[in-house]
Amino acid sequence: MTSPSTRQIVEALLFSTRQGLTLKEMAEILEADKREISLALAELGEEYRSQGRAFELAETGGGYLLRTQEAYKGWVSRSKSVRQVRLGPGLMESLAIVAYHQPVTRAEVEEIRGVDSSYALKSLLEKDLIQIAGKKEAPGKPMLFATSKRFLEAFGFLSLKELPRPEEYDLGQPDQAQSPEEVL
Repeated sequence: MTSPSTRQIVEALLFSTRQGLTLKEMAEILEADKREISLALAELGEEYRSQGRAFELAETGGGYLLRTQEAYKGWVSRSKSVRQVRLGPGLMESLAIVAYHQPVTRAEVEEIRGVDSSYALKSLLEKDLIQIAGKKEAPGKPMLFATSKRFLEAFGFLSLKELPRPEEYDLGQPDQAQSPEEVL
């Protein structure tokens, strides 16, 4: 039996992992050069595209992973064996605050939200969407929260620089005040 190629080993690693693997992690596992791993990843990505596979090789902030192509997600989400994580408005609001203000303390999240956020932050920690990023040099040394690699993977970002900027959205604010008659 012939020994597997770097490309085959990389594919096996990607197939078996639930979270992304970085170039460094794969190079350490294979005891190979990062350029060799990069080449294998490029070949695999091209192979999947040319074959029209239902999955794709994706690079996220957590590394590389195999994921279902967008066109097939509707069917996959109907499967009872796929556990979807749904975040309610309070969790999404807390997650957005952490993402845009990180590192941030619980008190700072609560000040922005105007409500107790202990449960939301605990839930986001359990879902591995945020992580403890240290302690603030302040009385009581409160914990600081930041987004995790899992957050980047879940939302398909390579880095936090890809977060949409609030100024990119038209929030329906009129440019100038109008009377009700002008609107009608």
